[in-house]
Amino acid sequence: TDPIADAWTTYSSRRWKQNIQPIQGALDKVKALNGVYFNWKADGKRDIGMIAEEVGAVIPEVVVYEENGIDAKSLDYARLTTVLIEAIKEQGEVHQAQIKALEAKIQALEALSIQELGNSKELISENSAGEISSSARDNQKQGRNDKESMSDRTSESEFSLIKWLELVIRKLFAFLNPSNYLVQK
Repeated sequence: TDPIADAWTTYSSRRWKQNIQPIQGALDKVKALNGVYFNWKADGKRDIGMIAEEVGAVIPEVVVYEENGIDAKSLDYARLTTVLIEAIKEQGEVHQAQIKALEAKIQALEALSIQELGNSKELISENSAGEISSSARDNQKQGRNDKESMSDRTSESEFSLIKWLELVIRKLFAFLNPSNYLVQK
């Protein structure tokens, strides 16, 4: 239908409308549209816009056709605003759902990391305690001083911590994107 306009406004009151329904699938409609650069055949002037026939295939309500019903005559760009508004709202809902899913993954990962850290601290403590007592005996037998034995314990603890960090990083990558992560053993 041809738009009814008066000066710079378009009649849009609820009083003149019936069967009012929200636009469904607006984001998909917008994704199907193509903005283009082109030159007008009449004067060669460069311009931007859309191809009315392409838009009509997606949103026929904004295209006016010749009497033959095939050739597009014009495109009402202003009416595309309603589709754009709904598309932005849909996209916001999608983003909010993605954000919530990522927040849930982060919370689960944090809980896993805290648990792994606790387990690793216990392992390091147990290993270090055993290493200290055995190292002390070995040092007494070999006559080594406390500085040398401290150096051995530190490097062993650092090694355990590095192994733990590798494990946490592998689990992080597997957790965030299991389809793209290959566990190397």
